[in-house]
Amino acid sequence: MTKDNLRTCLTTNPDSILPLAVGPSNKPFRSQSRRCYNTRCQCLHPPDRQLCPTGDDCTEFECELDHPPSRTVRCDQGSDCDNFFCSFLHPTDWDPCEEGSKCINSRCPHTIHPFDRIIPLQTKATGKEQIKQSYSLLKSIEQRKVEREQIQLPILASKDVFCQRLKTERILVVTAETGSGKSTQLPQYAAEYFGGLVVCTQPRVVAAISLARRVAKEYDGTSVGRSVGYRVGRGSDGKGRNQVPGTDIIFMTDSALIQESQQDQQLNKVKVLIIDEAHERTLNTDIVIGLAKLLLNMRTTDFYVVIASATIDPIKFLNFFGRKGAEVLNVPGRIYDISVEYIPKADDSTEEEHAVSTLLQLYEKHEGHTLIFLPGQREIERALELFSHDIPDNCVALPLYGSLSPEEQDKVLQFDEGSTGERRMVVFCTNIAETSLTIKNTCVVIDSGLAKEVRFDPKRRLTVIETVRISRSSADQRKGRAGRTGPGHCVRLYKNDDLTRPNIEPEIHRSSFDLVVLQLVRLQLKPQDFPFIDLPSSGPAILQISLQLLKDLLCIDINDRITLRGELFAELGLDPRLSAFMVDTYVEHGPILEVTAAIVVILTAPGTVFFMGGATKEAKQMARSRVAIGAQEYESDLLYHVSVYEKWKKIGMIDPETHVCVTCQRTTKAKFSCRSCRATYSVNNTLNNKVLNTIESVCDASINTIINKRWELNPSLLSNANESLIIASHLLKNFPEHYGHLLVPHLPNEGACMVANDFRARIATSSVFVQRQLGKSHFIAMSITRLPAGDYVIERLHPIKPSKTTSVKAIEELAVLNNVGWEWNHEIRKEASNFKTEVWYKWLIYEYDRCLCKLILWGEINMKDFVHRALTSIVQNTRDLLLTRTRSVDCGPIRATFESGLVCLRIEDKHENNNAKYRLDLQHVPCKTFQELYEWIKCVLDVNRQDLRENNFRPCQEPVMDEDSYESPPFFVVFASEEAFNRALSHLPPFNICPQRVDAFDIIHMSEKETWGRQLLLKPKENIFLTVEEMKTKFRKYIVSCKQIGKKLLPGLQITNMPASVNKTSVQHAVGNTIVPARIDIFYSDENNSNMGSSSVRVYFQDERECHQAILRLQSSSLLNQHLITIFSKKTCQIKDIPAVPSMERVKLEAPTFLVTTTSRRIALRMYSHLSSKWIVNSSASVTVTNLDLYPNFDDLLK
Repeated sequence: MTKDNLRTCLTTNPDSILPLAVGPSNKPFRSQSRRCYNTRCQCLHPPDRQLCPTGDDCTEFECELDHPPSRTVRCDQGSDCDNFFCSFLHPTDWDPCEEGSKCINSRCPHTIHPFDRIIPLQTKATGKEQIKQSYSLLKSIEQRKVEREQIQLPILASKDVFCQRLKTERILVVTAETGSGKSTQLPQYAAEYFGGLVVCTQPRVVAAISLARRVAKEYDGTSVGRSVGYRVGRGSDGKGRNQVPGTDIIFMTDSALIQESQQDQQLNKVKVLIIDEAHERTLNTDIVIGLAKLLLNMRTTDFYVVIASATIDPIKFLNFFGRKGAEVLNVPGRIYDISVEYIPKADDSTEEEHAVSTLLQLYEKHEGHTLIFLPGQREIERALELFSHDIPDNCVALPLYGSLSPEEQDKVLQFDEGSTGERRMVVFCTNIAETSLTIKNTCVVIDSGLAKEVRFDPKRRLTVIETVRISRSSADQRKGRAGRTGPGHCVRLYKNDDLTRPNIEPEIHRSSFDLVVLQLVRLQLKPQDFPFIDLPSSGPAILQISLQLLKDLLCIDINDRITLRGELFAELGLDPRLSAFMVDTYVEHGPILEVTAAIVVILTAPGTVFFMGGATKEAKQMARSRVAIGAQEYESDLLYHVSVYEKWKKIGMIDPETHVCVTCQRTTKAKFSCRSCRATYSVNNTLNNKVLNTIESVCDASINTIINKRWELNPSLLSNANESLIIASHLLKNFPEHYGHLLVPHLPNEGACMVANDFRARIATSSVFVQRQLGKSHFIAMSITRLPAGDYVIERLHPIKPSKTTSVKAIEELAVLNNVGWEWNHEIRKEASNFKTEVWYKWLIYEYDRCLCKLILWGEINMKDFVHRALTSIVQNTRDLLLTRTRSVDCGPIRATFESGLVCLRIEDKHENNNAKYRLDLQHVPCKTFQELYEWIKCVLDVNRQDLRENNFRPCQEPVMDEDSYESPPFFVVFASEEAFNRALSHLPPFNICPQRVDAFDIIHMSEKETWGRQLLLKPKENIFLTVEEMKTKFRKYIVSCKQIGKKLLPGLQITNMPASVNKTSVQHAVGNTIVPARIDIFYSDENNSNMGSSSVRVYFQDERECHQAILRLQSSSLLNQHLITIFSKKTCQIKDIPAVPSMERVKLEAPTFLVTTTSRRIALRMYSHLSSKWIVNSSASVTVTNLDLYPNFDDLLK
């Protein structure tokens, strides 16, 4: 293959093999195909391109295949690296000791130790020489000074003033503008000047780890684990990498520092405490600030505090620390001009749609990278999917949110722009990108103005996740990200006056104080006297509520002194009620601890165990389907998640004796598990490997803490213990306000009542409670989310058995309406929604029986009269409305179809629908378009598009506010063969089976109006090939359904002058394995002799897109090259070979005929009158007989 006829790869995204990275759309261009790292790319590539199948997840040091630039780099020292915590790649024989230089075991089995390790019997001289050799590997102060002078960050000019003032004043408030370098440089300056341990706190895990790795590179010139480390959570050092030691600088999350203070109340190891991003005012940040004030009074000579932020209110902090009138250290930033534009969202679009639409409008007008701030992970995944449809060439779209692994975050932070800067990045992020993280060359910021907040209601004792408007200070922080390297542009997708808060609301005003109070009591501090920079919004009362709860949980005694049980709960560092659940279940039945510990850690993990995103809609749907199918085997969401974790945990386990991985059977030096096997398993099963690693680490730490004999726990061992019931009873005891029940047991999709606080909630579609009929109505919901519209969504449900005295919402059948067709049912619901503010509407439930055309209304029994009165007018109004539209109302269950002259074509009984032999009726299918439907059918049913003969799926044309919960109306599919039907039936989840069957003319699932006088037969006058999908798109404003009449026509290619040896396999190979032709027909000039003459090939495809792609591939394939054909010459009477060049042309098709149903008779008349120039137009009609018993001689009447 020559360079000229190579069709270069369409994808230049090195990260597109990852679950949430999106590559460009299929727009051909001819550059850099060697740098395409997408393992699913369907295009042609140079022969020297050899991709590693695991991409940047590859952990093999020796792997020589091609990897994306974002893959972790190899360690320069290879097997000789003595840093157990080194984050780079190492050979398989790398075997460092976790104890490092502290190891004193002269027979330590590990082969690598630091040079400064001194074991007994070594001479002092030898030790000094080794220490000298060890430190020679790290950067010196002089080296760092030279590099800083070269970079010239703005904060460098304030270095000496910062150190001297901090030494003198001991508390220093630093306001440093965006881009000044405060987060990376201040810890280094303090470490060099003061000589002791410097701790820098961060509100977020992402920032703490990212800064630690960057500072380690600047300070040491190597990985974390030497002078620089981090602590971001519980768990042992090394396992899960939550804690990496550092001798000079440690970056910590605020919560990690509070946990450290429980072990060392005066933080004696810490000399300088830098509280970074103090403006975010998280609850833990406020606790750290209060501890810092106390420690300044306790340690008057050897403790120093720095309060740092870009948008802080310095006077408030100076007054708090008793430094009224002190001077603030202001550090200018390297910020350029940023233009601001306001483009508020329209009411009929979602945040993601508006953000992506704005991005596409701006992309070509600006250079550099783009940040798009969205509220959360779900919104980011939707936006990635939308952007993938129109992504420009040389553009890479990546996510950035808290539950991503450090490696995945590095794809953003260390993005490869290419040798000439030709590659651009679009980052869809949450507010974690507001501060600390530096994304170079960001020139455009698109800000939704939204963020997710956790809010605790002390009266209802309920924690709810809400989506709220950000503050003006947060908006300024987001804007500032666009002007760090040059002039930037910020687009705000809201109005200027939408932002009502000047600063971030302190989390102390909206958080639970239970754990905080327990930690303060453990520090022998009175919570009422603790120096909070801001008091809780509810005042001291919330502290008393928390103290009473801790007394009820036996964590503190009547004198407010901590008990041994309270010490254990403080050690665990969890919500005390979760700790009580874990400890009490362990005491009741010891073996249950591993399950309950996993439940608690999964509930508090930074993300879900599932990866619900995907680079394509198919991948995303596959992830959702896998979760839904797996959930059908369980009766509890919590136990389902635990089972997923336990299956993952068994992968890659290391045999302690042979050091062999039980999964890949390779010998490894790894101590705990085979990282490569677990990463591969996670990718194959759409699991979040980073979150699972965190769960394992924290789970092990929690179990080890609880079983410690220090706590004097004596677990029992129950015979025939029902673990589910044990879990249920303790969840109900500790979280009674999370108790709820289904409103109508057989209608889980209609929601539930949360009893204690009397509100209605929708159950998440992934829950086991809506995947199948459990026969259980009562549950504890451990996750509650409040949507912007005010609705509640509950997740992570566990069934319970309530006592007989438990109060429940009394929901009963209030009204039954018979002979109600789907359209009438739809209009009744729409009309009733106008009464949302009425008391009776809150608990109103609809149940519609499509088979019997019956509408049942459920609600509170005491509201029956109100519902009846409202229903009377609603039914009358909707019936009158429908009659004005169509002069008939579909009441079912008989339908007759006529043609011109009142000739009856068919009579159909909706009770006995035998319209198709190989037919399935489906429901709860999360698809909006035909493309999504075909991907879902392939992913879930394992059936290709060409195996479908007919369907009445109706694509969604209206904006959807919550795409994750969107489900198409029920519809049917008819399969082309029994084999395809049986295959689909074997894979079909029960959740997707529609209990009632409907026919092809049923307006229920097609959302059609009455069709009389509105049906037309359309056929193009020119031989233009159109599919049903294209017709629906072309006339989407005017029709509600479309069906092709007669034999289905397919676009095709005809290739002539082919050799007689050609076969279907060679043709399939030429068009590529990613295109599956609907049919391949081969015709031979000499049917009797397969070695003589030529052949011609006809290849048919499902649509024009596949046909066009096949043309491009065939043009560059060897199939169309010149070849020899063997013929018998009549002139010479001899057999000879002659050269022949194949030719390719499209198969000519007769234009298809379509039956369309228009939105109204007026539209039908208009189309009939105006389409005649390009279309052959005829009419069609059907009549519905609503009550057959009125026509006893119906058959004779038709005759």
